[in-house]
Amino acid sequence: MTDHKPDSTALPPQTDMPMPSVSFFKALADPIRLRIVHLLTQQDELCVCHFMQVFDLPQSSISRHLSTLRNAGLVIGRRDKLWIHYRLAIGDQSPYTGIIKELAALNRIEPVLAADLNRVKNISC
Repeated sequence: MTDHKPDSTALPPQTDMPMPSVSFFKALADPIRLRIVHLLTQQDELCVCHFMQVFDLPQSSISRHLSTLRNAGLVIGRRDKLWIHYRLAIGDQSPYTGIIKELAALNRIEPVLAADLNRVKNISC
């Protein structure tokens, strides 16, 4: 009979170790945040005021969503006077680049994303 010892290098099934990919996918799991990221796949940069008008939401709601996306490493902001302009923070070397590229094409099958793109074209802050 052989003695089976547990592999001391294997992680237990439940672990408290942080997983950045969980934060990434949780951030995208919200419809508004998914729509924000989709818009940013089509635009170099957008102002908070753009998101407010596209989604017809108050600045506080948009800022909360952007904070979640920023904490997950999806977006970065740049202050310009009163407003903050956001862009994607996922670079070509990121393991998430392929996912973001696929997300960029969702407007072909998601009418709400196509409508967002049409609305953002007519907004000037």
